[in-house]
Amino acid sequence: MNFDNIVKVPYTTLPHMQKYEGELLRKPASEFHLKEKRFQALWESSGKVLYPNFGLSFASDLARHKKLIKHASEILGFEPIYHIVTLGSKMQEDLVIVDNGRIEAAYVSFPSGWNPADSQGKSLEQLHAPVADGDVLRKMSNKLAQLMCGDYCYHRWVWTLTTHKHLSNHPMWLRPEPTIDLNNLYFRTEHQITFPIVKGYTSGFLINVDVIPFLSLTENQRELIRESINSMSDNVLKYKHLEDIKLLINAN
Repeated sequence: MNFDNIVKVPYTTLPHMQKYEGELLRKPASEFHLKEKRFQALWESSGKVLYPNFGLSFASDLARHKKLIKHASEILGFEPIYHIVTLGSKMQEDLVIVDNGRIEAAYVSFPSGWNPADSQGKSLEQLHAPVADGDVLRKMSNKLAQLMCGDYCYHRWVWTLTTHKHLSNHPMWLRPEPTIDLNNLYFRTEHQITFPIVKGYTSGFLINVDVIPFLSLTENQRELIRESINSMSDNVLKYKHLEDIKLLINAN
């Protein structure tokens, strides 16, 4: 993990997608991630009692008709798999399938502050609607969807600081309030990789989440994070729940 490729100063919401030629999946899959996926799956039905729209997985009729999950499973190196949860349970990454610019299937155990069930049928532009200072990102969304189902794989990194130490940052889970102790801060990253499934029409979007204690980073890495957060607009700080965290890291 090249830290300078993850944390940028000044901070930007532009999607810096780069061509990717590495492995699509981490192998072997992390047992910790797989265990957490099983735990989150238990909440997919029972969680609806607390959060009626709660959901981690779905597959549209179109996705089933076009056998998009089967195609994705074979590209990812598995035997033919037809169910999105069965496929997602075999890897530590989360998976979103986009067809003709719209999200048709997904299994996202570890969302970063969004509810996967709300994304069904949405375009990338609609999915990015809440992103602060994201006008350029939204305008680029259609081109991104075309790029993702083209000839190459692409990747990018997304990061934040959070008081939430778990892999899942679903809005149903309460976010602990910041304290004066930096031990309660965690550096959360998403390594996002796209790959074509049906050229010109369908793509897969992999999301690998890692969460590590902020104080386990080197002093230079923590300083780079502080500088990036200090360069964020007020809108971005509010969107990423970093207003109090900014005060905390600047006071220590």
